[in-house]
Amino acid sequence: MASLLLLVLILSFDFTKPAKILDATKFTEELRKLADDILGVKKMQDHFHSLDFDNYNLNGGQLIESLEQSLREKFEGSVQSVRSLQDAVQDSYSGPAADFIECCNVNTDDEVYDKRFGKGIDVDTACVRIAPLARGTTQIPASVLDVMKSNYEENPAIKWQYFGSEEGIFTIYPSTSRSDCDNYENRYRPWYVETATSQPKNIVLVIDKSESMNVEYGGRTLLAIAKEAANTVIDTMNPNDKVNVVAFSDDVETPSDCEDDCYKRELAQATPQNKDCLKDFVNTIRSGGDTRYIKALDAAFDLLNFTGSVTDGVERAPVILFLTDGQPTDMIDANGLSETEQNRKRKHNILLTIKERNAEMDNRLVMLTFGLGNQVDDTLLTNMAIQDGTDYGVPKVPEVKIGRYRRVSDPTNLRQEMASYYNIFAEFSDTPVFSVPYQAASGIGLVATVALPVVIASKLEGVVGVDISLQDLFSDITFFQEGQSTYSFIYEINRRSNGRTLNHPLLPTPTTIEQDPVFVHVTSLERESDFLDKIYEPSKQDGVDEGSDTFHSTRTIPRGNSATEGVRKLMSVESTYYWRKVADTPYVVCLVMEVNDVQTRLPQQTPTGTNFVYHRLDLTDNPGRCRHFTRKASKDYSSVKLAPEAFEDPIRYLYEEDDENKVELYTQYMNGENNVNTYFKQGVRDMVVATSEVESLWVSLSDTDDDDIKEASEHIAFLYIGTDNGVFRIYPAVEMDKIYDHTVRPWYERAKSNKGNITLSAPYRAVSGAGYVITLSHTVTERNIAASSSGTSDEVIGVIGMDITLYYLSFLLKSLYTQCNDERYSCFVMDSSGYLIYHDSFFNLDNGEIDLDKPHITEVDELRSIAQHLITKGILDKNQCVDFQKIKLQNYYQVHDQPNGVENLADNDACKQYEIERIGATNAYLGIIDQRDQCFQPALCPCTQKCQKADMDEECECPCESPVEYNYCEDKYEFTSDDVPSCTPPIIDPSPVTDERGSLRSLPQCLATDCGRQDNALDCNAAISCEWCYDGLYENVLVGTPFCGDIIYKCQPIKSSGASAGVIVAVVIVIIIIIAVAIVVTIWFVRRKKAKSEAKGEHYPVAFTASTAPSAPPPPTAPSVRPPPVAPVTVAYDVPPYQDDHAEGPVGYDLASAPTQLTDSRRSDHYYETPQDFEHQDYQEYPST
Repeated sequence: MASLLLLVLILSFDFTKPAKILDATKFTEELRKLADDILGVKKMQDHFHSLDFDNYNLNGGQLIESLEQSLREKFEGSVQSVRSLQDAVQDSYSGPAADFIECCNVNTDDEVYDKRFGKGIDVDTACVRIAPLARGTTQIPASVLDVMKSNYEENPAIKWQYFGSEEGIFTIYPSTSRSDCDNYENRYRPWYVETATSQPKNIVLVIDKSESMNVEYGGRTLLAIAKEAANTVIDTMNPNDKVNVVAFSDDVETPSDCEDDCYKRELAQATPQNKDCLKDFVNTIRSGGDTRYIKALDAAFDLLNFTGSVTDGVERAPVILFLTDGQPTDMIDANGLSETEQNRKRKHNILLTIKERNAEMDNRLVMLTFGLGNQVDDTLLTNMAIQDGTDYGVPKVPEVKIGRYRRVSDPTNLRQEMASYYNIFAEFSDTPVFSVPYQAASGIGLVATVALPVVIASKLEGVVGVDISLQDLFSDITFFQEGQSTYSFIYEINRRSNGRTLNHPLLPTPTTIEQDPVFVHVTSLERESDFLDKIYEPSKQDGVDEGSDTFHSTRTIPRGNSATEGVRKLMSVESTYYWRKVADTPYVVCLVMEVNDVQTRLPQQTPTGTNFVYHRLDLTDNPGRCRHFTRKASKDYSSVKLAPEAFEDPIRYLYEEDDENKVELYTQYMNGENNVNTYFKQGVRDMVVATSEVESLWVSLSDTDDDDIKEASEHIAFLYIGTDNGVFRIYPAVEMDKIYDHTVRPWYERAKSNKGNITLSAPYRAVSGAGYVITLSHTVTERNIAASSSGTSDEVIGVIGMDITLYYLSFLLKSLYTQCNDERYSCFVMDSSGYLIYHDSFFNLDNGEIDLDKPHITEVDELRSIAQHLITKGILDKNQCVDFQKIKLQNYYQVHDQPNGVENLADNDACKQYEIERIGATNAYLGIIDQRDQCFQPALCPCTQKCQKADMDEECECPCESPVEYNYCEDKYEFTSDDVPSCTPPIIDPSPVTDERGSLRSLPQCLATDCGRQDNALDCNAAISCEWCYDGLYENVLVGTPFCGDIIYKCQPIKSSGASAGVIVAVVIVIIIIIAVAIVVTIWFVRRKKAKSEAKGEHYPVAFTASTAPSAPPPPTAPSVRPPPVAPVTVAYDVPPYQDDHAEGPVGYDLASAPTQLTDSRRSDHYYETPQDFEHQDYQEYPST
């Protein structure tokens, strides 16, 4: 019996399924060869370890003092400018008025583009914008222009200067053109209202929506006019205020379709997001029903009482703006009462309601009432405003605040009347108002306005202001670089707002925010209770200007692209927090320094005179120019791009254009020809010299005798090294975008989070024209003897990397593992976040096209069951981080290592027969799927932007977004711990550098590639600088047969004109006839030529192998039935560019447009006319047609 059972077991075992198929160590060895023999990781690491780095202890007290002083000086310049502007207007207000042109009529020919302002300006004059309901046309005194010019010249930190008058005339300097004349009203802008009445307010807008509001006036209903007025009031408010809306008739209505249900019960902070929600609600109000005042008033008081007058130490004045067009129709007990008595009782009840509800608020309410049209009760609305019910048997309380009633007989004036509500709160202070930051219309990022009121004879005449860019203002915070883990941030503390964070490493920099900003409370970023008790609360106290304390805090760092890969939460770090109030401002600057953190610096390096070539090759006379993809470059040397933080004045570097003189000064200093340093921070030149060590290896690659290295190097787009202090060296030498900062790029962050290992990125399309590439990177560390002896690791000082083509990785994989060529198996490589680095589905073997629409393991059909299996086993782990700007949780995955990998080939489920193993010393995993048995029911992984299964840890789902605990009304995240870390912020994508194709055709290739040897689309697209041309227009000439050409030529797919089917068929028939005729003629011609050549004993080649540095032949000049000569081409992209979260390489930091179509793998045969066409070419005889 036992023997029979054993026989059954043996027969049932499937011997065709091996226990283990792939050995990942072979892949590790090949990647290490690439890293060491081509990239130079070992060479650079050995070099840096040979240098004796100096470590300096950081002095937190000195650092915080330096930061505060720098910020104070910048603010002082802005305050001085606005005060001089205020004095100029007030001192000469009655003087001769200027006659500035309206901004909408400015001649753009008089403007010069200025990077500081983000648009064209004219610094010789100002211009004006006149409000549609301006009360006059008087402009500012002409003498004020001289003060504006002086401010502009003496204080480069300020941007726009302006004066907005109470009459509605807005004067701005420098002059700049605007598209229209009547869409700006300075009196309704938040900066104006905040300056005119500096106390924050709690405002409830109460809007009558009864049936009578449907009456038309001037072609618009009264309700439409009321909506416009209400939205204008909302627009005047700033995030220091709180607001809500009540619409009433028979019943009351409050906002209900916003992101949060808090609007039903409390006021909302007037952030851009909340204001948009409230305005959306206002726009949906519909008329109908009676006019019941008391329900509306009760609803308004409920909102005010729930919110409270004091929040986080900020006191706000409670205000109700009450708008109606008719008499109240509240329900009463009318038994035995005349109509007059009934009306009196209604009014009695209304005034009594106001009295009793206001008493609950210590009589702090200000009531502003507005009567629209001619059917209102002026007496009632006046009594409501002054809160006096004496006429109706409700005694007046002496302590109440007197409001104001406005009868608006002409409804078109309602907007102006309601939006001028702030006048009743007018208070004039000589303390400058610093506005809440907002998005500048000119495109220079976030700005804040520093403003002062202009008061003449105790009357407000207007407001003067200057704009300051937060990028300029907080550059010392943004580009702060001291120590390995020390950082700084700034937040706001004053009577208007407490805790608003303006700059923090976990928030986007001011220039990266393209929409309205989401303001984050500092305690949502620094979540430790010790921070709240020991830093934040003391900083709010008057008379306490600085402090420090030491406690443990949690750090997070990005794992690469935080939008897709999330963050890695570090252990709790003992840190000292230093804080200081910035004198005469509402801001607090804070420095967080890890205990015993040190600043690492290279010892002084001696320049050799050839260490530095600035990346602006167009401004130098260095020889050896060649073309690299679609760019001018040089293969004789590397070039150096310096990030903003490498400069002593990063903002000056960003604003000023490079020129030949400046580049010459850079070069002289870096190469040791001149030791006067006026631009760079300490240690930058030393790092330039140190990184030049790898240049000789890179330059030698094209001349190597090692066939393996030569083969691999032909599939490498760029090699580069970047350091923490802002030095970036790239080969071949090429120009970079000015704002490019390698230290915040995903490839750099990813390598740092994978310290000591080879790090691979997911593929992305490089804007350089290199096609789809993968970044291979590795950290470089300094030898810290003291740290090594204590058991801790050396510190990262930089990252070295290279871009290799996706095709080469495919070639490497299939060369190492023959199973990956077998139809039975499917191979894949994924990173530690589950993103695919390689998968067979990327490639379309018929036309060579690459499809990366499904980059994650959870998105590919045949991998979803595997993803589910990995999730169930706890290997692919779901994680979340908070995206503060999106107000969402970003859901991402992280792979947990299994020492022996996962072997699941014997699974009974055909969808889960796979094995996966970590590629040693990398962030990548090698997998293979056995596809012998068909998978009928793969796992279902929802793939939507909004998560469907975010709370189900073991359920497969593509990376997605889910709601976060956020109180919209309080504008505050409701965190109670660090369980959900903060996502690191997004970065700004530099603009693609100009396509230089037109000027490259006479230059040789930097990395010689023979596109003509590639006879199918897949091989063609795999080759550097080659691209497949198929069924299109080649230099406006119709391509008859597919071929592989150089990327600098353009091959445009033929566009569809949308013609009818009949027309298309007719065109196709004509083309077929033409082709048929052409083929007959071609056959006759070829046979004739062949006969002649045989008679003469001559042989004409028809295919060639390129010389060592081929240059592009000229394009054909006329259509031909034959394919054009082998020539460099590129696909012209007709679809709009798309964005890829994985785009990250040093030159591939943005995406080119996606190709509309690539081609099949038919052979590309080449025709030549004369012997001269074949000079110096290897050739073979062309087969008979």
